[in-house]
Parts: sequence; C-alpha cells; structure tokens
Amino acid sequence: MVINFGTTSNIDLGAGNAVNGVEVNGVVSGDNSGGGLVNAQVNGNGIVDKNHHTLTGNMYGSTNGTGNSTLVGASNLQSNTSGVNQKIAVNSFQFLAISAFGDAKINSDGQSGATLLSNTNLDNQGSINGQIGMNASANSAFKNMTVNNGLQVNKGNEGTLAIGNGAITGTGNQKTNASITSDTKYNGNGDATILVNADGNSASNGNKTSALDLNANGDLWNTNGLAQNSKSNAGGVVNGENTNITGNAFINANSANSNGNAFIDAQGGGKGPSSALTSGNLQLTDAQNNRRNATVQGSVQASGDQTAVRSISVISDYAGMQSLSNYQNATSKSAGSSSASASNAGILKRRKRYAFAILTNRAKYGESK
Repeated sequence: MVINFGTTSNIDLGAGNAVNGVEVNGVVSGDNSGGGLVNAQVNGNGIVDKNHHTLTGNMYGSTNGTGNSTLVGASNLQSNTSGVNQKIAVNSFQFLAISAFGDAKINSDGQSGATLLSNTNLDNQGSINGQIGMNASANSAFKNMTVNNGLQVNKGNEGTLAIGNGAITGTGNQKTNASITSDTKYNGNGDATILVNADGNSASNGNKTSALDLNANGDLWNTNGLAQNSKSNAGGVVNGENTNITGNAFINANSANSNGNAFIDAQGGGKGPSSALTSGNLQLTDAQNNRRNATVQGSVQASGDQTAVRSISVISDYAGMQSLSNYQNATSKSAGSSSASASNAGILKRRKRYAFAILTNRAKYGESK
C-alpha cells in the first residue's frame, strides 16, 4: 500500500461587480508518496479605488521526500471596468487579466523534490507583469520527470501566451542526479522570456544498460502574429560492463530570437563488448518565423576481452550562430580477435535562407588477430 502525504492552499477573492470589479484566485497543491515534507502557500491582494484596480498574487510550493512527487499551482488576477470614452463619446469596457500556472511530476525510486515560485501584478491604469519558476530534481536509478509552466496575459484586444516545459527519462542501476528548471517571465507589450534547462545522468554496472533522454521546449504566441517555437533534445544509450551517460538540453527564447544547445556524453567499458549511441536535435525560430534546425548523432562499438567506448554529440545555436561537435572513440584488446568502429554525422539547415550544410565522418580501426 502506498500512502501519499500532501497539502493544498487556495484563495478566492472578489470585489465590485461585472462592470467595475476584481478577482484574485490561486491554488497550490503538492504531495509525496514517501512521507516527505510538503509546503503550499498562496497570497492575494486587491485594492479598488473607484475605477483604479491594483492586484497582486503570489504562489509558493515545495515537496521533498522519497519516491514520487507532484506539485501544481495556478493563479489568476482579473480586472473589469467600464466607463465613457471621451474621444468618441460611447461606453467602453476594459478586461485585463494575468494567469500563472505550473506543474511538476517526478517518478523515481530514490529521492525527489520540486519547488514553485510565482509573482504576478496587475494595475489597470499602469502595467501588467509576472513571473513563474519551477524546479524538479531526483537522485535515483530510475527517473521520469516533467515540468510545465507558463503565463497568459489578456490586455484588451491584445493577448500573450508563454509556456515552457522540460522532461527527463533515465534508466540505470546506480543512483544519479537529474534536474529540470523552467522560468517564464512576461516583459510587457506582448513579449515574454522562456528559459528551460534539463540536466541528467544515468549509470550502471554489471553489464546493465544506461539510457538518458532530455528535452527542453518553449512556445510563445501573441495576437501580433508571433508564433515562437523552440525545442532541444539530447539522448543516448550505452552498453558494457560499466556504463555512464550525462547530458543537457537548454533553450532561452523571447519574441526577438531563440537560443539553445543539446549535449550528450556516453561512456562504457570493461570486460566484453561495449557500444554507445548519442544524438542531439535543435529546432529554433526567430521573430520572422524563420526556422533553424540542426541534428547530430554518433555511434561507437567495440568487441574483445577488454573494451572501452565513448561518444559525445553537441549542438549549439545562439541567435543564429550554429555549431556542431562530435567525438567518437573505441578501443579493444583481446588475446584472440577484436574490433572497434565509430561513425558520426551532423546536419545544419535554415529554412527560407536555403542554406544547407552536412558534415559526416566515418572511421573503422583497431582490427587485429
């Protein structure tokens, strides 16, 4: 029987009426399957001075324990006002709102934890701003983690939606660390910044496979026609007597441009055969919706009494400056026959500019009898 330990906090405030009123809502909820520590806090304030509305909302939550953890939060600030537009002498209605939302889910066979921190502000005669950040971490042999968060802003006929999410899946038989951070911030005037970072490690011994897959994604839309989409993925698998794989996926995007990188390093070796496969992928866009895609992959294998393999694949793209890097190495030693081989390939592609490059290198070496 599994017992979850959790807590929930919520607020629901309202004042005024449909033509001159405010609402402040928020909820934070978390739980941990191993009886760990769970915190949930949500605060809201509102001031109504005739047609002037000033609203604030804050969320905080955390989980820390063993096994599985979840953490969810959502808040909303809303202002409704009506009056007379003096320029055209007709009644006018103004609707303003900012919503923050996020959730983290961690499945693990070790330690796990998550945190949430959010702050939003709305002044119907001033500015609207807000930020939400979430983090998830695990120290375990098996890990399956996701983090999603975002902001939605409505300002009259203008709207902005920004969402960041990250994911990590790792398998092995040794406890290793993994973490995801996702921060989303509304900068005003339809612009937002999304930063997502996923770091992880998997390791095994006793001829068990280690595998790791990391993802970082960001999406930004507004009613001015912006449709910014950013994706980073790094993954790999390694086999051998002793194996270890480490990686990172990262994106940083706003309405002007997007940046990102993908990195994966897989190592294996010991008695008997070894092999490793690594790959990375980036899909980014700029303010004109021009896409920049890049992929890289490498593989390596060795057979013999004693073997060692290593495969590293890296992609980076900062405001259109793209680079690829591949390193593959294999060695083998045997009283009888042994062999080692390595291969890699990389592709850079930019749509609308029709620039295309492909890099490939293949090598086979180390055969002996």
